[in-house]
Amino acid sequence: MKKIVILSIGASTGKSIAKYFQQLFGNYTEVKYYSESDELDFEASSVLGVASGELVIRNRALAKIQEGMDYVIAERVINHQYIQELISLRAGTNVLLVNDHIDTANSAIKQLIALGIDHVKYHPYYPGIKDFPALDIAVTPGEGYLVPKGISKVIDIGTRQIDITTLIEVARRLGLMENLRETISSQYVSDIVKLLQKIDASAREAIFMKDTVQTISDCAMSGIVLTDHNNKIISANRSFINLTKMIISKDNQVDLNGLIPGVHLEMLGEKELLTNIFGTDVLVRQKKINHLDGAPGYVYILEDRKEIENLEIEIRRQARRTEHIARYTYSDFYTVSPKAQQMVQLSRRLAVSDSTILIQGESGTGKELLAQAIHNASSRSKGPFVPVNFAALPMSLLESELFGYEEGAFTGAKKGGNKGLFEEAHGGTLFLDEIGDASMEFQVRLLRVLQEKQIRRVGGRKQIPIDVRIIAATNKNLFKEVHEGRFREDLYYRLNVLPLKTIPLRDRREDLMYLFNRFLNRMSNSDIIDIHEILDNNAIDMILNYNWPGNIRELINVTDYLVNIWESGAKLSADALPLQFETHFHNIGLVENLMGERTFLILTLISEYGPVGRNRLKYLASERGFDLSVGLIRRLLDELNQMGLVESKVGRQGTSVTEKGR
Repeated sequence: MKKIVILSIGASTGKSIAKYFQQLFGNYTEVKYYSESDELDFEASSVLGVASGELVIRNRALAKIQEGMDYVIAERVINHQYIQELISLRAGTNVLLVNDHIDTANSAIKQLIALGIDHVKYHPYYPGIKDFPALDIAVTPGEGYLVPKGISKVIDIGTRQIDITTLIEVARRLGLMENLRETISSQYVSDIVKLLQKIDASAREAIFMKDTVQTISDCAMSGIVLTDHNNKIISANRSFINLTKMIISKDNQVDLNGLIPGVHLEMLGEKELLTNIFGTDVLVRQKKINHLDGAPGYVYILEDRKEIENLEIEIRRQARRTEHIARYTYSDFYTVSPKAQQMVQLSRRLAVSDSTILIQGESGTGKELLAQAIHNASSRSKGPFVPVNFAALPMSLLESELFGYEEGAFTGAKKGGNKGLFEEAHGGTLFLDEIGDASMEFQVRLLRVLQEKQIRRVGGRKQIPIDVRIIAATNKNLFKEVHEGRFREDLYYRLNVLPLKTIPLRDRREDLMYLFNRFLNRMSNSDIIDIHEILDNNAIDMILNYNWPGNIRELINVTDYLVNIWESGAKLSADALPLQFETHFHNIGLVENLMGERTFLILTLISEYGPVGRNRLKYLASERGFDLSVGLIRRLLDELNQMGLVESKVGRQGTSVTEKGR
């Protein structure tokens, strides 16, 4: 398992974060920290870097990232436990907020204001700042050594804590979610529980502190209640009061026993209790605490089961969004066909460029697999690979999904807004799948983004620069779509910088047996090595002569079907093949009767072998037992041409099958 390395600017910050990670992950892996002055003497590929901020990534750790280091930028929040002294300052007091960089100083200020500690006026201070007010009070999140001279009072609110989203991401990257699920899920309420313990200890001396903690606990979605040793309620947050529909006052202490079905002192030691309060399923947890006089007390945490389920869904959704990883490489593109190998070699050459690639080809020919392989072979392989499917996403959601949105942009918009897929793909590759299905209106917006290399969120005004490589794909003929007015010509040429066309399976028939055997072997867990073990010769002939309109995807499905119906020791006949084979060969029989055997033979050969000349057709026909002269072949080609089934190419390019002929 990878080691965790904490990367920070200041030593105190790194040491504090490392201590926190040691408590949580120390039983599973080694944790070390490196500050700005330390030499990064570790092997990049063997660690998971946790950076204290983006500045560390941009400057300090860039070389290690380029060497292959996996990393997470830590989200950090104010430590609630050390803000009492700050809260007690008189309203309007001016203070210096001291931190190790302008970004971290401003971030701390924003978080304090968001917590409601906005009764004082903050002025950022950081190393290198030239203009700052001369004040008597400094506030710092664990960076006291940076406080300038002349400050008479320093309030240290402690190093900012690691947010739960970072803990989830680190656990996921290390494969420890199952081990640490319960520990992490309780992390977001643990600090509030500690504060509630402080309330009872200091309530008689600091009513103001109690009110402050009450405000903080009221922000929690969970119902939280503190009781004495008899389970009499001492304090409860707003969520608990709303859930139980009760009124708490100093003169009327409520007994928790009986208020909530199943809750009593004897439940101590149980992990959790599922009960129902006024029609709401609630999960109840109990924690024993000690008061100043040594008497026991209890903290109860009540969580709406639906809210828990929604939180788990959101965590999984966010985890999926961050898993923008291209899983396929060129080793996953299986082929022995010279045509397909030539196409793959071309894509390898295109991968080293940073220009836009347009992949065109039929459904099931591996367009997304190629896109992922190109990304992994490019200079952006360490960046994200973000796919978006225009055919699967409603156009009403496409704009906000791709470009993101600001808070309040529309009904249901998430608080704080949301990043779009263009921003998610910054530094990597954005894969625009089924681009031919994009509406004309959206094509205009997309063209502008590709030209200007910046996006504007829905409901926003700020232009956000983006650095992404575009790989687009479609199963449509975009050139034809342009001429028929369904696709913008300017967008087509913006996308078609490096064109790449996939090869349908009917044009790479050398791969049929190779792929069948490969998939049979995989799906049967090596019980079936070769297709001849399960199919008779007639069935194999039908497979070889089938047109495979669904390409590799259809071949995989047929393989899966055969593995499931096959019985050991027997061979399946042609009748056992899926229905589409019977329909296909029935239609071919009708055409063959109409055209005549020799004419049909010529059409079949051209379809299988691509544009060919008359001498080549004579040779191929003889291989199948037909002795045709060049003159006869010329007459047959004329017939096919008059029927609109083939077309002759200029020069030596031979004759090819039209769409009607196919």
